[in-house]
Amino acid sequence: MPHLTQFNSRTSPQHLDAEPRLGWSPRPVTLDLSALYTATGTAKLADLPAYEAAVKSTVPRGADVTLTGPGPVWLYLRLAHALHGIARSLRYDSPVTGTVLIFDHNPH
Repeated sequence: MPHLTQFNSRTSPQHLDAEPRLGWSPRPVTLDLSALYTATGTAKLADLPAYEAAVKSTVPRGADVTLTGPGPVWLYLRLAHALHGIARSLRYDSPVTGTVLIFDHNPH
C-alpha cells in the first residue's frame, strides 16, 4: 500500500487518534498526492484502489481536507469522490490556481 505523508496547515505531522464527537473537529489535513506514487514516480491507474485506501485511512471523519501536489486529473477526481462523506470540506490547492473549494458540508 502506498504511504501517504500527512501534514496540517503548518506542515507539521498531525496525530490522528481521536474519533470526532459533538463539538469536536479534527485539524485541517493537507495531502500531497505525489506521496502516493513516489515508489514508481508515476501514478498508475491499476494502483487506484490502493491510493483510495491510503487516503481513506489517513483522513479522519469530519476533517477539512486540502489536496495538493503533482498528480493526474483522474487521481484528483477519484480521490475527491472517495472523500465525499468522510471529509467535512475539500479544497484543491496549487501554485497556479491558489485554493479552490470543491465541497463544504460545514453547517455553520
